[in-house]
Amino acid sequence: KFFLYVYILLSFIFLQLYLFYYFELIDFIIIILIITIFDTSSYLLGSLIGRKKIFISISPNKTYEGLIGGIIFTIFFMIIFNYLFTNFDFFNLLLIILSIIFLSFLGDIIESYFKRLSNIKNSSKLIPGHGGFFDRLDSFILVTYGIFFYKFLIN
Repeated sequence: KFFLYVYILLSFIFLQLYLFYYFELIDFIIIILIITIFDTSSYLLGSLIGRKKIFISISPNKTYEGLIGGIIFTIFFMIIFNYLFTNFDFFNLLLIILSIIFLSFLGDIIESYFKRLSNIKNSSKLIPGHGGFFDRLDSFILVTYGIFFYKFLIN
């Protein structure tokens, strides 16, 4: 449990550093959109057509079909969003989308791993039926590291 607390504490520190030094509203909206669309579309597509499990012992409901479908759907949606509301060049947009998806997915797996180590099914009962409070934030937690380092390196 110690590593879980350190992981969450460091994530909030990196989030605060990002918000204090590098925050831009449009970037933040894009990050939240990518995470939400990926998480939701992966869940829905995995539930509907998912057959092949990815990490059975860590997160038994994750499927390759949900992962790939979520990636495709998120890229498609964000290209449309970019065309209508922002103006990132295609290569940079794709790099940002895939980086956030990777960190989001990895954050979800890490949180599931910590729950399995602690023999916890749900991280809280605050949001019934959703695995708990941290299951709504797990994808965002690891992205905070990436956001900070990306902004730190390019500025």
